[in-house]
Amino acid sequence: MPPKKVKRTTASSDVKGSGSTPTQRKGGGKAPSTRGRGGLKDMLEMPIDVIHEILRHLRPRDLLSLSWSSKSVHAFLMKKSSAYIWKLSLENVEGLPSCPEHLIEPAWASFLFAKHCSACGQGNIADSGIFWECYKRLCKDCFCGRTSDLRYINFDNIPMDMFNQCSINRPRESKTLCLVFEVQKTIHTWRKLVKANNEHELALFIGTEILRVRKIRDHALECSEWAEEQARMHKQERAGIQEDRLQEIMCRLCDLGWRPEIDFIKLNDHEEFYEHKHVRAARKLTERSWQNICEEMVKCMEAVRAKRLALELTKRLNGRWKAMESALSILYDHQEIRNRGLSYGDIALMPEFREIMCSPPDVEVNKESFMALEANIGKHAEQWYMRMQDELRALLIQSADKDSNGETAPDEADVDALELATTIFRCERCAEVMFYSQVMKHRCFRRVPYWQQAGSDAYRKFVSGRLTGYSYAFQRPTVVEGLLTVNNPPDEVVRLIELCGKNTRTVRAKEMDALDVRFVRNDKEIMTWRAAMTFQDYMSYSERKDWRLATAKELDEAKQLEAKRRRDVSRLVCKICKEEYNHRADALTHLEVRHGIKDAGVERESELLEAHLELDISSSKRWAFIMSS
Repeated sequence: MPPKKVKRTTASSDVKGSGSTPTQRKGGGKAPSTRGRGGLKDMLEMPIDVIHEILRHLRPRDLLSLSWSSKSVHAFLMKKSSAYIWKLSLENVEGLPSCPEHLIEPAWASFLFAKHCSACGQGNIADSGIFWECYKRLCKDCFCGRTSDLRYINFDNIPMDMFNQCSINRPRESKTLCLVFEVQKTIHTWRKLVKANNEHELALFIGTEILRVRKIRDHALECSEWAEEQARMHKQERAGIQEDRLQEIMCRLCDLGWRPEIDFIKLNDHEEFYEHKHVRAARKLTERSWQNICEEMVKCMEAVRAKRLALELTKRLNGRWKAMESALSILYDHQEIRNRGLSYGDIALMPEFREIMCSPPDVEVNKESFMALEANIGKHAEQWYMRMQDELRALLIQSADKDSNGETAPDEADVDALELATTIFRCERCAEVMFYSQVMKHRCFRRVPYWQQAGSDAYRKFVSGRLTGYSYAFQRPTVVEGLLTVNNPPDEVVRLIELCGKNTRTVRAKEMDALDVRFVRNDKEIMTWRAAMTFQDYMSYSERKDWRLATAKELDEAKQLEAKRRRDVSRLVCKICKEEYNHRADALTHLEVRHGIKDAGVERESELLEAHLELDISSSKRWAFIMSS
């Protein structure tokens, strides 16, 4: 019978020159080079005395790593003749307690310096998982499965001193834990001796176990104190390396031109820099490692520079605020400012005011510096109003792109989207629905603190923070970003606009005001077209929602009710001193206290008080009247 053929492997060397032939991958290409691997495979071929001389100078942690490198090295280090190598290595560790009698030196070194679970072999077990009384390092699962609370075990009157109890340094953990197999072994021996009625052996067993437990407890205390001292020394060593690395990084950054930022960090104890992962690393800084982290550290310095400049600007702004505050109190009373609804914060954020406040430190800034802008305050107010309109138009465009994929009607080119009768916005804070002219005066948009404003720079934060303590919250800058959304009017109301003969895509709000129509809902409520457009239905969705145009009789009835309501909610202005009041009672009190006019009649009131009510005020549910039966 012919011999069985054996497939030649790539590792075979019976062919001349096969050792230099590169192996091939299954899918083609060269196999990865193995040069540099297996460097310890020939170590055991050295003279034995040379090997021993080398190994006796290694630390226990290094010996452990070496024993795990290959089976042959492991077998050599586990020989009985190699025990003295482990003993010498352990003796070189300062203050280390002696090896327990029931453990060999490699097992003792593995328990102390390896981070593996003694039961399952899982790695990276923290020092909190060390149980010195049991000479074991346990992971969480093995700890729960191999330990038990002595309070819940039946001991058959066995003395507690015979059980080896573990000291647990964990919060909310029992202090009377022990290994289950040790407890079971002790109980089994106890019951066996009690059953045999051998008092001498039982007494000897009790004394031996008590002495063993006390000896373990004393040794565990020494080990625990040694571990604490090692941790303290390691912490100090780590802190020293970190301090050297910190100083080296700072020196290198100063060489790159970041000395002002380094001085700022030292002066203000900049936590973000000190806690940076590259700064806190406990490794010596080399030239190569610096090249690897240089780019990130430069980015960190750029952030520090921004904070330094912001802090310097804030200090400069604090010294100039009194002058600006005096000027704002005067400019705020201008009619152009009042007509556009600007607040103190809106005025302060104007580019012209910002430029004065943020001028270099050598520039003198006083009240007159701001009052020089008074001549063009109307122009500046108009520019602010146009900027706010641009923000609202951008919001409308964004909403239109989402709803109709950017499609627009061909006849919308000459119509301002803000003037359309169907353009309505919604406040995300109070859920109020409003036309665009109300947006500029809505109080929710002036109550946003600076830390909630997107993209707030140092100057905006300063202004908003300074105005936080004012008696009127609406003196802060106007913010609509993230608080305002486009609200689509009810479809039933849109159809009524078409019944009025108007194109809903091009009709302006002024055109609808000129029609002077009223809409009726469910034959119960009659309201203006503005109130209908912004009407919010809080009733059940099952309620019938029929809308129609009001008849002539209903129109007359609605106008009479509106006239009464208009008088109550109108903003009244004193014609004598131009003081404004939102309620009639407050205006009458002003006439009596300030001007000595008491019990003025209706005609006298109309001569002294001027009523102002914008059409947009009627866009609320209070302008929906219940029709008489």
